[in-house]
Amino acid sequence: MKRLIMVLGLIGCCSTAHASGACNELEPANDFVCNVKVRYVTCSMKVQLALLKNQSVNDTYACIEEDKAAVEPLYQSTKIALQGNASAIAELKSMYVFWLASMDKLIADPNTSKFIYKATIEARRDELNSAGYRLKLEAE
Repeated sequence: MKRLIMVLGLIGCCSTAHASGACNELEPANDFVCNVKVRYVTCSMKVQLALLKNQSVNDTYACIEEDKAAVEPLYQSTKIALQGNASAIAELKSMYVFWLASMDKLIADPNTSKFIYKATIEARRDELNSAGYRLKLEAE
């Protein structure tokens, strides 16, 4: 029960930060990093909670495609803002591709244990953090 309360709290926190536009007042690279990280954490928590509650698959995974559609224009505008900085653009592309793949990994494989699924989600979150640091460094 404690875990469920913690998950609900994290979803509320992340949803509030996401909805308030907390990332929108940052420089383009930082804005991109903030958005993909918040969207990944928020969606992963929604998916995990929905899986615990045995909700329908369509409801469970809706945030994945919604977030992909919302981030694509942000990716394009960040790429334009970083024009002339080849290493930053390479890091941006790398992070975007990894984030897209990470969003797809949120779809649970029925043959994978909950422990392995959770470990995979957390490992990808950690790598997104590292990718964000690399992008921010190159964008300076």
